[in-house]
Amino acid sequence: MIGIYKITSPTKRIYIGQSIDINMRFKYYKYLKCKDQKKIYNSLKKYGYENHILEVIEECEHSELNNRERYWQDFYNVLNGGLNCVLTSTETLPCIMSEETKQKISKTRIENKSSKGKNNPNYGKTHSSETRKKISDSQLGKKHSAETIKKISIGNKGKLLGSVFSEEHCRKISESRKGFKQSEETKQKISFAFKGSKHPRAKIILDTQTGVFYHCVFEASEAYGIKKTTLTSWLNGRYLNKSNLIYTEDTQAILITKNCVITA
Repeated sequence: MIGIYKITSPTKRIYIGQSIDINMRFKYYKYLKCKDQKKIYNSLKKYGYENHILEVIEECEHSELNNRERYWQDFYNVLNGGLNCVLTSTETLPCIMSEETKQKISKTRIENKSSKGKNNPNYGKTHSSETRKKISDSQLGKKHSAETIKKISIGNKGKLLGSVFSEEHCRKISESRKGFKQSEETKQKISFAFKGSKHPRAKIILDTQTGVFYHCVFEASEAYGIKKTTLTSWLNGRYLNKSNLIYTEDTQAILITKNCVITA
């Protein structure tokens, strides 16, 4: 269910939120997975989830979530007397933080600034191989919830397609890559991963005279002793095809070559 929900504490303080899966969001509150929402988290922890009233106050389209959430936030005045720390921004209304939230952010920035570089207790330190393995193992098997996956998908939708980086951004990327070299092992792994039939754009090739199929240009060129680049030019029609080989869209051939090893 997509829409706006309301949580009322035993002290009658109200929290207004939005979700693309409200039932799943209510479970988050039940298991206190909302530490980033300080006021509602503290209320749930203090009085207990079962003593709060959770209800859906409006269902709406995804595109209207911010507008409708802000409407109900203003309606219940949740910033001053409620459990919201921030009022949601819309196309016409800016994001507004409570004074308490502003002070906490300011304090955090000051603390972070004072602990940068050499002032940071971890400056110059690196994790041992054992520690890195423990961190890696602790993340194994962890999966995003369906709601989180949807949010990531929606948030990233269209961000990269058609994007153009500024000259400054390109320069920064270039500088960050200076001196970076891939190990020979990594190069070999990448080469092997995309070699021959493993390449995502590999096409099935048919010898029209013998009826033999090949997984890709590489296999065909090896079988006939023809340079891969030469054979590619012939198959693409760039030069006169001096062989009996052609690309094929025969689905039966594709099925066969996917499930067995073909030899000349």
